[in-house]
Amino acid sequence: VTGAAVLNGSSELADARDVTNDVTLELAHARFDGKDANVSVDVYLLNTANAPIEGPVRARVMTLSSQMGTPHLIVGSVNGEEERGAIIDFTPSLHEGKLVPDERSGPIHLVFHLDSLHPTRPPAHVR
Repeated sequence: VTGAAVLNGSSELADARDVTNDVTLELAHARFDGKDANVSVDVYLLNTANAPIEGPVRARVMTLSSQMGTPHLIVGSVNGEEERGAIIDFTPSLHEGKLVPDERSGPIHLVFHLDSLHPTRPPAHVR
């Protein structure tokens, strides 16, 4: 194995506090474009903790898979990665730079391209 171990899996996140257990990722407005083989979706963070979460707030993609094909994040990554390791910055979607308890962030729009598209219909919740 080459490379160095980095806290939080990325140099961009090395100084960040892990709030994985304090948030829930919510999805809305999922759409599939069969012509371009793209899936677009708005994602939100919900603060499920009892304390505010101060920005910056960023998420790192740990796994990315689809039953429809091989996904690549083409819109929404702030570090240029398209698969595992992609970083999504929720900071611009926070009200006054923080997320208070039970508050949901504004939307972050993501677009995924599907390579090797399988001949299946998209799930009912993706139209």
